[in-house]
Amino acid sequence: MKRFLVSAFVLAVLQPVIPCKAYAQGPAKCDSCALLEDALRTLQDFPPGTPRSKVEEELRPDGGLQSLHGATRYIFKKCPLIKVDIDFTYFDGQQDNLPSDQVVKVSRPYLEYPDSD
Repeated sequence: MKRFLVSAFVLAVLQPVIPCKAYAQGPAKCDSCALLEDALRTLQDFPPGTPRSKVEEELRPDGGLQSLHGATRYIFKKCPLIKVDIDFTYFDGQQDNLPSDQVVKVSRPYLEYPDSD
């Protein structure tokens, strides 16, 4: 009995550090991992100064209400559960979403169900 309890304890401790089989085969073998890697690479392509028009080639604005003065919430086109908030500069004092607006800051990506109007 004592041997069983020790084995169960060791298994319980080691379970969180044992990678999933799909990832052990390599990130490219796991479809979910490949999609997330693609999203992370895409989001790194938006440094400060990137125009809104380039951002909207890979992302689209999320539905629902958006703040006029805050960050614009975008979803990754290939998976609408992956979201990111992006702050833009506004030229000529306008708060319109113009293609020439430039990225100021990109948040960390997060997962959330898409909003709708």
